[in-house]
Amino acid sequence: MIQSSLLASSYDASTHDQTASQVVFLLSGQGSQYHQMGRELYDGDPIFRRHMDAFDTVLREATGRSALVAMYGEEQRKEVPFQRTVNTHPALFMLQVSLARTLMEYGVCPDLLMGSSLGEYAAAALSGAVDADAMLIALARSAEIVEEKLPEGAMLAVMGDEALYEDPAVRERVALAGVSGPRHFVVSGNPDAIEAVTNHLKSKGVMTVLVPVTHAFHSPDMDHCHEEISSLFASLSWHKPTIPVVSCLTGKVMEKLSATHAAAIGRQTVQLKAAFQALADHVDGPVQLIDVGPSGSMGTLARQAMGEATERLESYAVLSPFASGVDGMKRVIALRQRGASAKSVQADQSERVQSEGRDQPRAKTALKLACIFPGQGSQFKGMGKDLFPLFPEMVEEANDVLGYRLDELCLNDTAGRLRDTRYTQPAIFLVNALAYRRHLDETGRLPAMVAGHSLGEVNALLAAQSIDFASGLNLVRKRAELMATAPAGGMAAVIGLDPDRIAEVLAEGSFNEVDIANRNSPTQTVISGDRDQVKAAEAAITFAGAKAFIPLPVSGAFHSRLMVDAEREFAEFLTGIPFRAPVMPVVSNVTARPYAAENLAGQLASLVSRPVDWLGCVRHMLDVGIEEFIELGPKAVLSGMVRDIRAIHVSVPPAAAVKPTIEKPSPAVADLHVGEPSPAAPRPSRRVELTGEMLGSQAFRRAHGLRYAYVLGGMVHGISSVEMVVRAAKSGLLSFFGTGGLKPAQVETAIRQIQTELSGEEAYGFNLLNGSHEQENIDLFLRHGVRRIEASAYIKVSPALVQYRLRGLESDGADGVVVRNHVMAKLSRPEVAQEFLRPAPEKIVRELLSSGLVTADQAALARKVPMADDICVEADSGGHTDQGVTAVLLPSILRLRDTVMTEHGYAEPVRIGSAGGISTPESVVSALVLGADFVLTGSINQCTPEAGTSDLVKDMLQTAEVQDTAYAPAGDMFELGARVQVLRRGVFFPARANRLYDLYTRLNGLDELDASTRDQIEGKWFHRSFDEVWKDCIAYFPAEMIAKAEKNPKQRMAMVFRWYFGHSSRLALEGIAERKVDFQVHCGPAMGAFNQWVAGGPLEDWRHRHVDDVARHLMEASAEKFNTVLSGYLD
Repeated sequence: MIQSSLLASSYDASTHDQTASQVVFLLSGQGSQYHQMGRELYDGDPIFRRHMDAFDTVLREATGRSALVAMYGEEQRKEVPFQRTVNTHPALFMLQVSLARTLMEYGVCPDLLMGSSLGEYAAAALSGAVDADAMLIALARSAEIVEEKLPEGAMLAVMGDEALYEDPAVRERVALAGVSGPRHFVVSGNPDAIEAVTNHLKSKGVMTVLVPVTHAFHSPDMDHCHEEISSLFASLSWHKPTIPVVSCLTGKVMEKLSATHAAAIGRQTVQLKAAFQALADHVDGPVQLIDVGPSGSMGTLARQAMGEATERLESYAVLSPFASGVDGMKRVIALRQRGASAKSVQADQSERVQSEGRDQPRAKTALKLACIFPGQGSQFKGMGKDLFPLFPEMVEEANDVLGYRLDELCLNDTAGRLRDTRYTQPAIFLVNALAYRRHLDETGRLPAMVAGHSLGEVNALLAAQSIDFASGLNLVRKRAELMATAPAGGMAAVIGLDPDRIAEVLAEGSFNEVDIANRNSPTQTVISGDRDQVKAAEAAITFAGAKAFIPLPVSGAFHSRLMVDAEREFAEFLTGIPFRAPVMPVVSNVTARPYAAENLAGQLASLVSRPVDWLGCVRHMLDVGIEEFIELGPKAVLSGMVRDIRAIHVSVPPAAAVKPTIEKPSPAVADLHVGEPSPAAPRPSRRVELTGEMLGSQAFRRAHGLRYAYVLGGMVHGISSVEMVVRAAKSGLLSFFGTGGLKPAQVETAIRQIQTELSGEEAYGFNLLNGSHEQENIDLFLRHGVRRIEASAYIKVSPALVQYRLRGLESDGADGVVVRNHVMAKLSRPEVAQEFLRPAPEKIVRELLSSGLVTADQAALARKVPMADDICVEADSGGHTDQGVTAVLLPSILRLRDTVMTEHGYAEPVRIGSAGGISTPESVVSALVLGADFVLTGSINQCTPEAGTSDLVKDMLQTAEVQDTAYAPAGDMFELGARVQVLRRGVFFPARANRLYDLYTRLNGLDELDASTRDQIEGKWFHRSFDEVWKDCIAYFPAEMIAKAEKNPKQRMAMVFRWYFGHSSRLALEGIAERKVDFQVHCGPAMGAFNQWVAGGPLEDWRHRHVDDVARHLMEASAEKFNTVLSGYLD
């Protein structure tokens, strides 16, 4: 056996620097794995690869199997479930221990380890409690025993309170396998029991996700192999851990581990929630959670489970199924110990930044670095203890300016003054300033930009040398005094509701004394104002969909109109403070843009009564190229917000600048709240500045929980892939998986994969193509709880569609209807729109009712709702097309919608979108001006990394121009003469397909073909004889169709010709280069227009055209186009 070179054996946590955040490595268990996990890191990091290769050698010598082949083999596609226990057990262990060791070699070392289920074995090895190679072999052997002894099993993650397990329909069928958080637990049992529990919980509206395993771990099934597995672990040598391990078996921090403990891990309930709570109790001060598992999900569970301790948390993940492990590694390595002690700090005072305005250090500016400073809420008793000894002269100056011992207040706070804003603000200002100075001393890295949250903005101005240290202390003291004496008011944090929707709710409810105070992240907003109105707004905001409404323990209504008088007084005070132009951009909380070089005092004063747009600040910094954020203050508060923002952000460089610069004087600060602005910030002109998130229908965005009124349409054969749907959903976009041409089993696999990857709250859907396994797919959608479908190529509403729609109808308890199953109809004819604008046909409803496929209540409710929530009007486009014109079709169907609405009096209007040709800002603007509620893209998404087609097709699409498309017969409706629009450039398919259709219309059978034509088709087009093709047809088409064709030569000819259409699509999907001329690629002129628009920019190469990047570039550029046009009219 190759001996393990475990780093932990020479690593002692007691020697680890405890002045910084405590570092905890999190390791995950079964269910987090997938094929190709860590592949980019394996290819790109030699240290990680060395550890993985060493482990794989041990595994192959012991078992004859290779985990690397199981994970990284060419045939192992990421979307194919990675389930077999003999492969997943060693693979998860190898990957996590190798990744942890790699981090430790880079200097990122843990203070504690915590593993869930199988991850606890990896934690034991990393802690030094057991030899890693020996543990790897034991796990591989235990996996063999499990596969031999255990029956087939399944596990189910439940997104609900643990109390649901006490339901007899659940508890009597399955075992409680794990409790992960307040609203997340896992059950385990045989597949039939799991299916029954799934259906039961879904009937109650509880989201569930199957865990990708083949056995019922943590259940009585494990008793079948308990003795053998216990013997395996008893054969290992166990030692006292050198790094403490938080156990998910006991929910405690373990002083020692044993064979008995190890044997129980796979059998007993995983107490993950209790373990996180034990971790919170064990660690004082800030905590950095580093997830070394493959899915990156442990940090999310930690935040749900650790309660109030979450404010001390930062969580980071190296790997996820949708991100580069190399990039994740770089981010985490940046967290390595910064720390030189006070003794090792350089004493050359001229090299330091002196807050009084002395010289900056001789350091190179870090062009992609931003330093950010927290405000109130970051304070805690003991803050600054590692900073005060390093910079005694600054501490003494602060004490002299303020007239009291600020350092003693921070360290001891015997009088509880840290809860008083008059003392809190100066204390945070001091600690922020010292943290920035230490950063410069230890790294020498000047930031390219600086920003602060509320109070922290003063520290940003200090860092940019716009004020000196003493002036900063004085103005912070005055600011704190004014805020402490402000009129009484209230504030509350709103979680999980869009700020624009919050503003709507406030306006609709006449809460006229409440303002948006903070836009902290996409899911966190703070409101402020009259205390009674803030309290009264809770019910309305919660009803609108907020996940939480948390009153804040403050006495004033900060950043609201009630602070206008304080703002005016502060502005007068600032006239006595000397300001200088900043030496680097300082991003303003009010404008989310850099401070203008003039009137800094007025800009700073305006923040007192204006909202803190931290979301906008971070987005701007990302847009101008900032890649790294370093938070400098008492504890990490802003880092989590930054992480949440950049998770769904796509940078769009400003048109006027691609790198940060100091802006020239700009117009006055916008009037961001109702009422008269203070004298410190004169009222500006009322020019509207639209963003991409404002375009289209807010009702559409709200109904589906979207960031943009933007949809990615379904493309057949899974070209709209699992990866596309998941990436879009995680970015706040709606995408439909392309089911056309796929077998129901393939569709079901896609459903399971998507539901496993998503949390259950994101929007996603499945395309339903008329004539492509319609009823089978509907049955799948109903069984698996798919809540959105895109109905395409329908002329009439079908029984299957009606069944899906009605099965999602419920009474709201009054006279209204709750719609669970949402239908988007994609169409191009007004008469088809009529079908979907009206309620379900009564005849079909009666038939479904008599067949028992819907209930009487559902049948009654069907009269109150239209067949579709949304209709997408598809003009000339790639694939099937009626060659319609948007400017004609869209207004016509909008008027039809209004007529039908008046006739039926629906509670909610049917939303109308536009598709066909949507690929440039001009096309988006045109559709929206015509009245579209949303836009839908198709062709351009085929040329993205996520598209489920070949790279060769993507290369071809990237070079397409507007004129490079043609019309050809549609293979699925060949005999009817329906047409599809396809790529023409570089292929013969359109010409050959049209020739086949011409032959079909003129001849009565294959026997009428002349010899020359037959030889050409068989030899050069089909590359096989008609007889060989007919054999393929017999295997593919239903028997009744074959029987008819045997008697009808013309029908047989049609089926043989149709074979070519299917074959040409497969050639393209597989990228068979030698048959490139026969590729059938559905595509409209939008592709060429998009290529022209992005030429010379970051999206020119299709490998950079991730679907979320494309969406954001397109919508934000469309907003800018609107702004340009509107400003022209206004000027």
